[in-house]
Amino acid sequence: NVSTKGLFEKIRRQGSNIGVRDYLTESALKNNGITNVTMTGCPSWYDLEHLDGEFEPPAAIKTVVFTPPARRVFQGQAVQVMKAIRKLFSEARLVCSFHRGIDADEQTPQEDARWMGQLAQAAGELGYEVMDTSYGLENVSFYEKCDLHVGYRVHGHIYFLAKRKPSFLIHEDGRGRGASEALGLPGIQGWERTLVGKVAAKVKEPHFSTLLGTRALDIRARKPAVDELDGYIKDELESGFASFRRLPQTIRRHYQSMVQFLETIT
Repeated sequence: NVSTKGLFEKIRRQGSNIGVRDYLTESALKNNGITNVTMTGCPSWYDLEHLDGEFEPPAAIKTVVFTPPARRVFQGQAVQVMKAIRKLFSEARLVCSFHRGIDADEQTPQEDARWMGQLAQAAGELGYEVMDTSYGLENVSFYEKCDLHVGYRVHGHIYFLAKRKPSFLIHEDGRGRGASEALGLPGIQGWERTLVGKVAAKVKEPHFSTLLGTRALDIRARKPAVDELDGYIKDELESGFASFRRLPQTIRRHYQSMVQFLETIT
């Protein structure tokens, strides 16, 4: 919008660059005439204790963390993902970790709490330990002792990768896709546009459904995603997590860009 472009223009006049965490964001800015952009990657990529470490496949998968989606449209798909994980890792401890929390509060509307509660119940019935890990990094400190992550939360995904642990991300929006592309990992496209969403994209009107006077969704859960995820995980298990071998080098390369960028603004 106009105010945002004005802010970016002010930054440009000051002679500063804008750091971005993925190439999708970089392209979006440049396509709108904002060229003073540096691709630094996300600060969460850079766990300094593991920065020089290489990826080593886990000797055994004893604990798997699943992170649920942020949007209700993925509720049914998330249950199917949990079933697939349980089948793949039948001997492992399974944890369903709600980064956003489960109960209604100042940040979580009652409507969201209702469907997240339903998802938590489904997880429990499938044999998962259900954990509310909202409001504090200390609540996810147990990830240090976990072996693998599967789910929708980008920062859960990054947390594992930064510590050189395998993680499989399901994209529920452009942030997930951007992270996967920047890090050189496949990822799974969890959504697709509905007819309303396709029209909205074509006319470049993100609130098209509101203009129609409806509450039609612009996206829906993509049916092939669960089978694709299942195949992706199986391929990585069989190959010794081959797709993750180049990850440390990719992170270190972007870390140098981050350091250089920070030097220009301090």
